[in-house]
Amino acid sequence: MTQEATSSSAGKHPPHWRYLAPLRTLISAAMTLTLRARAHIASPARERLVSGRAILTSNHVSLLDGVLLVLVSPTPLAVGVDTDWSVKCAWAARGMSLLCWLGYGWVVPLDSTTPQGLRKLARHLNAGRSVLIFPEGGISPDGSPQPEKPGVVWLAARTGAEVVAARIEGAARSRIFAKSGDHWWPRIKITMS
Repeated sequence: MTQEATSSSAGKHPPHWRYLAPLRTLISAAMTLTLRARAHIASPARERLVSGRAILTSNHVSLLDGVLLVLVSPTPLAVGVDTDWSVKCAWAARGMSLLCWLGYGWVVPLDSTTPQGLRKLARHLNAGRSVLIFPEGGISPDGSPQPEKPGVVWLAARTGAEVVAARIEGAARSRIFAKSGDHWWPRIKITMS
């Protein structure tokens, strides 16, 4: 790795994240195994995410979706999270803080009444990071696709970032994490293309 590449990547992530990489690998493997999740990431999607300035979008069918995508992502992500979970819910905020400290990425509170969260995601994209956002804006009540909100289109137009699509299947069947599930631990499949 050249000195230029080292210095540019050093400013992109906090320094302690480098030392936590083996622990992240272990945690990701254990959690995806426990949650019965399998991921397939196509090479072009992996390259776009790792190179930065990519917007990862996905359907939103359960409370686990963001965590699952962060666990299987090949690079840390700035994740747009509703303020009900990222700020107002103490246990969720603590869990997200732990994932951030471990190096899985950053949490950006999103509030539908103000554009500040989207602007902060745009700053992450302009800094060369990839972001995760759910274009539906909330969890689907029955697992079916919901109408998309304009945030992703605005982010892509504003920053010139490429959109990487992900699809989560099976998580909507969870009785624990989804709104209307019929299985305790369903198999979950994640596809990024």
